[in-house]
Amino acid sequence: MSKLRQAADCSPDKQKEDIATHLERLPESELNDIINGYAALITKLENEAKQHEEEARELKKRAETKRQRAKEIKEQLMKFLQSKKRKKLKTSKYELSLVRNGGKRPVILREDIVATNLPEEYQRVSVTPDRTAIRRDLEKGKQLEYAYLGERNFRVQIVTSNKS
Repeated sequence: MSKLRQAADCSPDKQKEDIATHLERLPESELNDIINGYAALITKLENEAKQHEEEARELKKRAETKRQRAKEIKEQLMKFLQSKKRKKLKTSKYELSLVRNGGKRPVILREDIVATNLPEEYQRVSVTPDRTAIRRDLEKGKQLEYAYLGERNFRVQIVTSNKS
């Protein structure tokens, strides 16, 4: 099992080489236990990754909630400063200032304007391949000089066996 841990803990490129080399050198009689160990390790790593992704989503949600709350408080403080016609307010710890945003002035479009109704010089067009249409034609047997259907890749699927 120490070989399994060593192979799992090394760098990704070395890991690929070491696991394959390790398995090729093993007698058939030892493969079952080693493969079980690798499958368990893969399952554990995938489960931990899924858990970390969920934690990251939750943290991102919490961060956005806090960012939104800070923005709301800033807006309320701005309203207060504007109502008092003050550009600055100094406290014992902080100095608040009403300042204009930098950069280019915003362009405001009327709410009833649809981008396709603007003159062409004010439109931005983006063209991307329609892979669904290309796939459909290729699957019908149409030959296209700029595309072809590739082969699906392989992957290892791990299913827990009911045998003990």
